[in-house]
Amino acid sequence: MRIAFFGGTFDPPHLGHSEIARRVLENNLTDLALFVPSWSPPHKGESPVTPFFHRMAMLKLAVDGVDGFAISNIEERLKFIPSYTVKILKELDREFPNDQIQLMIGADSLSTLHSWYCSEDLVKGREIIAYPREGFEVDINTLKDHWPASKASKLVDAICNLPFNEVSSTEIRSKISKGENAGLMMEKTVYEYILEHNLYRKLKL
Repeated sequence: MRIAFFGGTFDPPHLGHSEIARRVLENNLTDLALFVPSWSPPHKGESPVTPFFHRMAMLKLAVDGVDGFAISNIEERLKFIPSYTVKILKELDREFPNDQIQLMIGADSLSTLHSWYCSEDLVKGREIIAYPREGFEVDINTLKDHWPASKASKLVDAICNLPFNEVSSTEIRSKISKGENAGLMMEKTVYEYILEHNLYRKLKL
């Protein structure tokens, strides 16, 4: 079985996340979309991240009962600090020895993939699914500045012809911090959880 590793902070999870996973499944690019919330994201720097248990609870509400969706708490179990993707993928390879673990990332991440920890190991021998992000045009010439031609070609070929995902967690957090309604950007149950636990209300952006 093909399992697409869909990692992220999911702070909070929104309809854009589920739409991406659904489209990837519908286009037969994978058999299972595995949502994996980060324990200690290496690219967040000093930006505040909502505690893991809240993000996991919201993610469970967001994907509950959806065919082809699953969640892994592997990062919580391993507690790598920082939680580098290449290390998590290797652990998933061991956890699912009979399956193919794919890496699913946005075009924004694809454009900076060369800067990721052990990026060569990350790309080597692993199928990548890259979904488009508005404002991020990735082409062979851009990638050849950072990758050998063969790897740059592989990465460009990984970009899927899917609709743009225009919803962002940053926008949601900003709206909620200002007291604005963001309920249409996520599952109703997730929004109710945010309001119940007063998340993002005091966030300073």
